[in-house]
Amino acid sequence: RQTFAFKFDDPEFDMLQMSYVPLHLINEIFKKEVPPGLGKLMGPVFSKIVDETTKLEEQAQKEVKKANEMLEANLENLRSELANDIPTED
Repeated sequence: RQTFAFKFDDPEFDMLQMSYVPLHLINEIFKKEVPPGLGKLMGPVFSKIVDETTKLEEQAQKEVKKANEMLEANLENLRSELANDIPTED
């Protein structure tokens, strides 16, 4: 059984502390320690986490695509420069 240093008597402090706890452990706390009616609070928390994660994933994908495009352009320039440096017999 996981033991935590907070006892839900100071909600503001407890929520701050929970921001440092992995999501699955927070879910376990709510399942085991919080009265069932309050467990519904996790829905909006999970939704917000999913929204933020989705935004970060989209941003990361854009950055990777941008980096790939730059790499391809740089490789094409390098190929062109190397081709110009190779002596050919005419």
